[in-house]
Amino acid sequence: MSDKTSTLKKPIKNGKKFFLLYSAAFLVCAALCYFWFIINKKTLIINSDGWRQHFAAFVYFGKYGREILETLFETHKFVLPQWDFSIGLGSDILTTLHFYAIGDPLDLLSIACPAKYAAYLYSLLSLFRLYLAGLSFGAFCFVKKQNHVSSITVGSLVYVFTLFGMFIVSHHPFFALPMIFLPLLLLGVEQITAGKRPYLFIVTVFLAAISNFYFFYMLALFTAIYTLFLLVCRYRHRAKEAFGVFFKIAGSAILGVILSAIILMPVILAFIGDGRSSESYVHTWIYSMDYYRNFLASMITCQTKPGYLTHLGYNAVALPAVCVLFFTKNKSWRPLRLIFLGATAMLLIPAFGWAFNGFSYMANRWVWAYGMIIAYIVAVTWQDLCKISTGKGLGIIIAIAVYSLAALLMMNEINHNIIFSLITALLIVIVCMILNKSANKHIAPVLAVNLVFASFAGNSAYFFSSHGNNHIASYVSYGAVNNKIKRSAASKVKKAAKGDDSFYRYSGGKIHDNESTYVGMNGTSFYWSMENKNLAEFVSETEQPANAAYMFRGFNDSVAMNAVTNVKYYVKNKKTSIPYGFEKLKGKVYQNKNALPFGYTTNNVIKKSDYDKLSSLEKQQALIQGVVLDNVPSGMNTVTPTFTYKSVPYTVIGGKNVSVDGEKIYVYNNKGKVKIQFTGEKNQETYLRYTLNNYSNIDYGKSNSDKKQIGKSTSKHTLPSKMKMRFSSQTDDGKKYKTDFVTCYSSSYVRYTGAKTYLVGLGYTENAKNSIKITFDKPGIYDLSDIEVFEQPIDQASQQIADLKADTMQNVKMGKNKITGTIDLQKAKMLCISIPYSKGWSATVDGKKAELLQADTAFSALALDKGKHTIEFQYHTPYLKEGENDLLIWLGQGWYKTTTFGAAYEGPLVKAELDVLRNGKWEVVTKTDGSWYGRESGYSDTGTWRALQFGGERVDGRILPRDLSTQALDKMKWTPVVKVNVPDHIASPQMCEINKIHQILQAVSVKKLGEGLWLVDMGKVQTGWFEMQMPILPAGHEVIMEYSDNLTKDGEFDKQGESDIYISGGKQGEYFRNKFNHHAFRYVRISNLPQKPETGAMKSMQIYGDYKQTATFECSDADLNAIHQMIQYTMKCLTFSGYMVDCPHLERAGYGGDGNSSTMSLQTMYDVAPTFENWVQTWGDSMREGGSLPHVGPNPGAGGGGPYWCGFFVQAPWRTYVNYNDPRLIEKYYSQMKEWFKYVDKYTVDGLLKRWPDTKYRDWYLGDWLAPMGVDAGNQASVDLVSNCFISECLSTMYKTALTLGKREEAEEFAIRREKLNKLIHQTFYRADEGIYSTGSQLDMCYPMLVGVVPDYLYNKVKENVVTMTEEKHKGHIAVGLVGVPILTEWAVRNKQVDFFYQMMKKRDYPGYLYMIDHGATATWEYWSGERSRVHNCYNGIGTWFYQAVGGIRLDEAKPGYRHFYVDPQIPNGVTWVKVTKESPYGTIAVNWKLKDDNQLNLQLTVPAGTTATVCIPNNAVSCKKNKKKVSVKEQTVDVEAGHYDFLFNLK
Repeated sequence: MSDKTSTLKKPIKNGKKFFLLYSAAFLVCAALCYFWFIINKKTLIINSDGWRQHFAAFVYFGKYGREILETLFETHKFVLPQWDFSIGLGSDILTTLHFYAIGDPLDLLSIACPAKYAAYLYSLLSLFRLYLAGLSFGAFCFVKKQNHVSSITVGSLVYVFTLFGMFIVSHHPFFALPMIFLPLLLLGVEQITAGKRPYLFIVTVFLAAISNFYFFYMLALFTAIYTLFLLVCRYRHRAKEAFGVFFKIAGSAILGVILSAIILMPVILAFIGDGRSSESYVHTWIYSMDYYRNFLASMITCQTKPGYLTHLGYNAVALPAVCVLFFTKNKSWRPLRLIFLGATAMLLIPAFGWAFNGFSYMANRWVWAYGMIIAYIVAVTWQDLCKISTGKGLGIIIAIAVYSLAALLMMNEINHNIIFSLITALLIVIVCMILNKSANKHIAPVLAVNLVFASFAGNSAYFFSSHGNNHIASYVSYGAVNNKIKRSAASKVKKAAKGDDSFYRYSGGKIHDNESTYVGMNGTSFYWSMENKNLAEFVSETEQPANAAYMFRGFNDSVAMNAVTNVKYYVKNKKTSIPYGFEKLKGKVYQNKNALPFGYTTNNVIKKSDYDKLSSLEKQQALIQGVVLDNVPSGMNTVTPTFTYKSVPYTVIGGKNVSVDGEKIYVYNNKGKVKIQFTGEKNQETYLRYTLNNYSNIDYGKSNSDKKQIGKSTSKHTLPSKMKMRFSSQTDDGKKYKTDFVTCYSSSYVRYTGAKTYLVGLGYTENAKNSIKITFDKPGIYDLSDIEVFEQPIDQASQQIADLKADTMQNVKMGKNKITGTIDLQKAKMLCISIPYSKGWSATVDGKKAELLQADTAFSALALDKGKHTIEFQYHTPYLKEGENDLLIWLGQGWYKTTTFGAAYEGPLVKAELDVLRNGKWEVVTKTDGSWYGRESGYSDTGTWRALQFGGERVDGRILPRDLSTQALDKMKWTPVVKVNVPDHIASPQMCEINKIHQILQAVSVKKLGEGLWLVDMGKVQTGWFEMQMPILPAGHEVIMEYSDNLTKDGEFDKQGESDIYISGGKQGEYFRNKFNHHAFRYVRISNLPQKPETGAMKSMQIYGDYKQTATFECSDADLNAIHQMIQYTMKCLTFSGYMVDCPHLERAGYGGDGNSSTMSLQTMYDVAPTFENWVQTWGDSMREGGSLPHVGPNPGAGGGGPYWCGFFVQAPWRTYVNYNDPRLIEKYYSQMKEWFKYVDKYTVDGLLKRWPDTKYRDWYLGDWLAPMGVDAGNQASVDLVSNCFISECLSTMYKTALTLGKREEAEEFAIRREKLNKLIHQTFYRADEGIYSTGSQLDMCYPMLVGVVPDYLYNKVKENVVTMTEEKHKGHIAVGLVGVPILTEWAVRNKQVDFFYQMMKKRDYPGYLYMIDHGATATWEYWSGERSRVHNCYNGIGTWFYQAVGGIRLDEAKPGYRHFYVDPQIPNGVTWVKVTKESPYGTIAVNWKLKDDNQLNLQLTVPAGTTATVCIPNNAVSCKKNKKKVSVKEQTVDVEAGHYDFLFNLK
């Protein structure tokens, strides 16, 4: 047996081996790569985004979760805080922190971790995410049949330990999540295409969607690309099948998204409306030359030079692996080569970076997906690499040498990392080339693995150590974590302001991003990806010196801005000035005497249209002169703000190594400085306003002597993507004051937005300022324009702020998602609150809803009348709202009528109760009672719902509600419901698949029959609803629609008792659509419609249960394919609402005989276990006293049949058990089955069952039903024979059921009883003179053989007579009806009469399946001749023949659910190939066989995991090979375990 076969035989063992090997290898690699963290006592918290965002969110989420749990335990109420003022100026918790913590399930562990240990857990989880990524990659490799554990382990490590994994994931831990999800998504796609259940795919889509919508977008793209690529490769010439698989995948994806909607939708909608999504970035068509120069080297080194977030840094083994991929002639690798080349091309073209980044800015954050390609190449080629030949090895060495030369020549700066990686790559090839032929075959792989480990260690050493990039210095040490929080400005304010329980914010000279979130204080810094768009606009329009609109620390220390943002405390940095109005409180903390409270008021309104025309400085000053609103509310004053600032003349002087040429400043060294000199005044706030148009590089190839010339000749090839400009000022007394810095971006920065204007506040000083100094961190050419120096007097500020404080909100209480307070006004005013404006906030004034207005661009306001008011603000995350819901039940009457089940009340009834499980107990939320209200829905029945009288629906468009929103429902007229007392009926829950619209057909033609009379052809029979767009008609105009599955022989419409009526509401856009009734139809006759309906205005919607197709059949014979397709389609038309009907339109009855006839076909082709659970339940509910059963379940009235019909109750549970390994039905109904046998005994005479009496719920007594003309199926001898043979079959079923349930004694009793019955049947019905049973019909002959009646010595004679009589009497045609079809089918399968049966299938004249098809059938008929129903359940029992005989898959009842099965294809003479799949509970079984010439049979078999199979060797086989190895034919069978097998039989 081959290596591949061996691994396939033990997937679970290999999985365990991989898990252990990978886990050990991961620990080794993690130790090698993160060794630097251990010796330096560093956390995995990088001192940038890691500290400022991710760890802050992690700590916050832990406290947030603990707070929720504490509230739950203390108050027994689940309260979900949705807003927090400590996040920026106040933000939605879910939408802001979803990126960083809430969306990651692993971060739930933070709730159980005390804050002081959070850094340890955070670091551990960062590594654990990478570990999980490797596991998911390994799982994907296994499903792709890469079964070498060592290969997958190496590939998994290469996937994880990349520059992206080590560097980016430490910056942003959630960046590891797509590395986990992508392999699982692709694995899920593979499973669906293999016919397996989509659970893994749905769950992964759900987790990916709730985790991070940004990466979910990329994951969706890559999954879609992979799916299309897979479908093209795998279903190249099977478009229909490919579309089916595609829609399964798409449907599963949509379901996963729907499940995630509760989190995904609020976050996406918040993103659409946030400030960052509206930013406009500069795009280019090619990357900078710097990018391309360093690209080759960056593939195997941990350098970040390429830019655009293209962090590659793969293990050195990637180079030889890619070479092996292209140097090896392996056709199966061709798709992988194309994927690699395509993905690499995408990395070189900016448009793909832009597209994959959501069409925002150019960034290759998708390189984790590229890394998966590289890792998969390593996994695929590892074995070939370890066994590489000398010739190929030399070729690869030459290729690597060429690559090395190109990389070294192109890169800007050669480093140790590139040299080490190239040497390692060469050594891997040399070791494998030289040592793979040694006596010890493990030497080469082991040494190669050690070199792989060395490459990991080398890359990390270069990246982290002080001998390389020294990136380890960027990480926070464990000791510094708590110190950073304690030393923060937030902690200082918290300590100094202890006891101040008012609402306030703080600011300071050196505020760290998001520090307030750590401490739980309200600050002015914000750095999160999701930002309130109004706040972003506020930052932009006031030209704050922020790095971006979503990244700011304060508001220029302006007296006006501090006032309106409620800044009460300020933390001084030793080199910053103190803002105006602040007095020292304690230590470095100062208190603002001009602070405004949470709610202040003003009567002055500045119109937004006027405000927008102001400069940035003017806008700041306007904020303390009134409130900015779109419109002026009644009772308010419209004002025009006044300004006292002035522009100050200045001179720009370049410092050392800096020159000034007009608007351009040339900086030649780090820390270059320019001074802006001016003459200022005392007691002023000073501002510097400028526009940074461009930041470009200096060409140092020119002479340094002519600095102006140097500056004019520039190159951007080595330009840093960003740098900082730092500002300070000096006063006349010589004191110097520093302010914050501004980060500037070059065009090579991924988020470059072009020119940007800043208003930099230099602070307030009592002494006059005389200069401003700008320090440039990096050399370059700074194109600054529109430089202005402003001074703002503050003499009026105190009074303006005092006016705003005249009337303020009192008794302010901050609760969870709620703020309350009171106010007393002497006149109408605007209440201004510094809550960032959001649709999630609502307000009430004195208990009445009030409109919350957008004020000052970013904040909120309420218009209040004179007097005392109680104010309440409430918040909920938009689109995620707690509160009351409308519960609407739309009622239809259905079968429960006086004419069917004897309903005591003729009208729709409902009894409903909604329960919720709380604290382990069920609580009633609501139930139907007299407090409910009702109204007419517009839908009513038109039929009695008895056979041939199902009618349809009368839909009144005049009262039909089209809008079901709360607002629309409130406007409708409702009346109290009527309570009705009805007799107790058995009301069992309908535990089955819901009905679902599966296919929509457009009308194919419309024919005019008369004035206002039209005939519509939908193309084929379908069970479902009809929909029609109505033209504008007068109100009250009635349109009638009648339905039929056929036309008469004369082409006339064949009325079948199905019709609908639509009454026009007289409006445009009306349409008719069924809701509570369905039809089975192909043709629709429309009456009283004045104008011809368009085909595009009419649809039929196929409806059946939401069950899954589990079998496919295709062969070389088009006729067989057509018959199979018709049978399979008919099943869908008949199976809905939890049972299977005889026909969906005329009777709609769940006849047991029809069910017995087609159960095996249906359960083979579809997963309908829930349907049978529901259907058998109706039979159990319908059993009468004494064990009597009806012929129909559900049982609305009498139905014809016989024992074969009643006995469905015995056969269906057993068949459900056998097909699905689901024993619930045989366990639940076994005792009732025995009760039925007591009823059978009651009418057994001399050992044989005789006719039982008709009842109100059951009539007739049949043997076979609807056999072809010329077959005497009603002959009493035949009826008695068939009935007693069926009893024998039921006794056999009871024997097997009892054994399965452990009731051995009862089983023996059933076996003895059956043996006696069989002897009696033979004695009574066998006619020895003719060698036939009873009438000698096909059924009368085959059934005794099937149930064991025929003695062994007569068996062959009887069998031969069947074949002979079929040919002589019936000319080779099928000659059975509903009962006989499955019996004849099973007889043919068991007796291997494949050609006998095949020839019957091929008959094109009456009776036969091709006769139906040739006469236009799209579903099977009720009669062989085509009378009555054209979609019926009479002749579908042949469905199993396609799978058991031609396909050869037969289940083993001893091991149900296909846990073991037989493969024994029976080859009809004329069929040359067959492809069959059957999805079992364990996975998909696939059998493909093909005749080669006339003497070879090739059989390909897939055995799913957890199952075994027995392959039967053909009787005429002279030799056999399994996977190219000889197998003896003497044993006649070959047992196989899970795996893929290729059998070749040489035939006589």
